Amino acid sequence: MAYAAYTEFFGLLISPWATHSQKKDFVVMDITVSSLEAHLVRRVLACCADVGVLRCIPRPSECLARLELHLPAYKVGEVMHCLMECVPSGQIGPIYSWARHLSRHGLTCGN
Repeated sequence: MAYAAYTEFFGLLISPWATHSQKKDFVVMDITVSSLEAHLVRRVLACCADVGVLRCIPRPSECLARLELHLPAYKVGEVMHCLMECVPSGQIGPIYSWARHLSRHGLTCGN
């Protein structure tokens, strides 16, 4: 399966011609929740401005789902707080810069 470099921004339009300085202010946060809670997390995050779900990777053998979130760096604390209230059993994984996330998937730039 190919990696798709897009995000779900509910109602927000992001210009593909955004400057490089705007792109490096974004981070990618990994979270792991039970498969049953993944839908709840996606619904809660849909209400958070500027936060999008890049990918939802199911792990059926473990009954878990890993979500990659795309968000501005200044919103990390707010999103963590929201996630801890909504799914206290979830696991917050590493937080990567947008450039690091792209390089992990073999991409060199956001274009």
